[in-house]
Amino acid sequence: MKKINKQSPILEFANFVKRNKPTQWKELPSDISAETRLFILCEEQDCLCGYSEIILENDSASSHIDHYYKRSLFPKKTFCWDNLIVSTNDEDFGGKYKDNTYKIKKDEYCQIFNPVVDDMSKFITFYRNGEIKPLEGMPNNIVNKVKKTVKVFNLNHSSLKKRRENLIRELDLCKGLSKEDIRKTFENRGFISVLNWFLDHGQDSNDVSD
Repeated sequence: MKKINKQSPILEFANFVKRNKPTQWKELPSDISAETRLFILCEEQDCLCGYSEIILENDSASSHIDHYYKRSLFPKKTFCWDNLIVSTNDEDFGGKYKDNTYKIKKDEYCQIFNPVVDDMSKFITFYRNGEIKPLEGMPNNIVNKVKKTVKVFNLNHSSLKKRRENLIRELDLCKGLSKEDIRKTFENRGFISVLNWFLDHGQDSNDVSD
């Protein structure tokens, strides 16, 4: 899960909210919703799912606007720009998994990372099989927070692990290249936290080679 640096809301969204003071998401016109999703995806998230880091296409078939703080639990955050994250439409992981399968509860939000506020990548490591695990030496509260976040968004789903495993294998074959060349080669492949971790630690780590 990468850190998302939110920008100012697009003008159409901001003006609609200010002028109409909507209370339900369905009140947002479809054209403004589409522009909002596209802006967040392309300008704030580099075309990656805000939770799983898989590459998402521009069309709406592959992604949706997820409310990190679920609307039914936090209705006042429905139109809060910092609560809007574009996530995959896949039900097996990401925002839909959080809401529909895991069914997150209100008191659990303090137990997980928020990609708009936190940089979870500082506290995780990756294994050759693609699994995300807490970084060794972290205090118990951080370890538990990593595990909980992975569970809530199902970030160790088999398909995600397989894709990360394949990427790590390819990265491992490039150890002789410069970091700059490796980044240029893989920066558009998704899973940016895997790439950054590999460039910072992975080339000499047993977690990758074992």
